[in-house]
Amino acid sequence: MASSLTRPAFAPAPVIHLTMEQVVDRVGLRKSKIYELIRAGDFPDSMKLSPGAARWNEADIDGWIARMKRDCRG
Repeated sequence: MASSLTRPAFAPAPVIHLTMEQVVDRVGLRKSKIYELIRAGDFPDSMKLSPGAARWNEADIDGWIARMKRDCRG
């Protein structure tokens, strides 16, 4: 009999949210360019935690990077 405290065989990866500074480091673009791309619909938008705290889903950023690599290779 399985205990109610046992972990499932597959546990999904935790959702990680990145700060703007982390996004800048990861994608190599300046904040102004990232916001320009967001306005154009060409970059993942942030999630607003409060008026001064925005975070980006790491998986969305990784997906954007992968698309840019794929598009550059053509």
